[in-house]
Amino acid sequence: MRVETHLSGNLPRSEVLFRLLRRHSRGKTSWEEVRAGAERETIGWIYFIENNLTLVTDPMLLWHDHFRPFTENVVGMEVNGLSRWYDNNTFYKVPVIKSKLGLSEPFLDRYLFPTLLRGRKVKLILPDPLTMYRLSLNNGYSDESELVIDLSEVISTEAHRMVLKWALDVRLVQLTAPEMARRLSEDELVLVREIVGSFRKKFGCALQLHTCFFPAGRTLRSLLDSGADIVGIDLHATPVSALKGVDVDRELALGVVDARSVVVEEPNACASLAEKAVDATGARAVHLTANTDLEYLPVEVAKEKLRVLSECARLLRERWT
Repeated sequence: MRVETHLSGNLPRSEVLFRLLRRHSRGKTSWEEVRAGAERETIGWIYFIENNLTLVTDPMLLWHDHFRPFTENVVGMEVNGLSRWYDNNTFYKVPVIKSKLGLSEPFLDRYLFPTLLRGRKVKLILPDPLTMYRLSLNNGYSDESELVIDLSEVISTEAHRMVLKWALDVRLVQLTAPEMARRLSEDELVLVREIVGSFRKKFGCALQLHTCFFPAGRTLRSLLDSGADIVGIDLHATPVSALKGVDVDRELALGVVDARSVVVEEPNACASLAEKAVDATGARAVHLTANTDLEYLPVEVAKEKLRVLSECARLLRERWT
């Protein structure tokens, strides 16, 4: 049984970086100074990740919300007002679709630090187009399927041109897809397959659909049939009993660490939870993650939870050898 470990979302910023961002919002410091501060923290995080997990991910410290790099730069899109990010104590600017979506100048590397990822085995985390569509205000398309397909195209194209520009060794692409755990109509299942196909065609690496915040039992079978290589399950929202009888002929990402709690888990408890999920599903390989973004936590707590993932993986490799 192969056991991998990697992030499922953003990491927390330090108070120093928060102060820089607040000063920038008041016009008291430059964006270059903010970016320099974020780069210093990104260097530290990447070093920490590389020493604890199997894939390296940019901590995404300059992403103000899951959609912002795209809402600020995609042609035909703007933002209007704030909305709560599910039941978390954080918000996102609501994307407003004004007209047909398109791309102009590359922009994603202004929000990430690809030079720090070069020469490393990388996981790239991106918004799921279906989730983004459901949380947007559509004033530009009469055909909702066309909108989701166009969203998929702009997200995958922009990410792919950054990967090519900086020659990154991307081993895994994650689409953060909480809406895929809630409900999927027959028409949306078709769209999910098209989304998966679009990203697989661009990147040619493994693709993960990562659900969170909601029980995944209702849609897990459909997601397994979507063509995705890995389906991510929030085990703090999905009871293991809901997974029984679902024959998983591929790999699962198991959110064994709860990113929405400051309580640091015991590695043995996480390992036992993962074992139960594997016994219930027959998964071929396991990817251990937090259930969602660790940005909700203090920096030191987030680091402790990543150490738990590392130790949990060690325990499982010993048990499954």
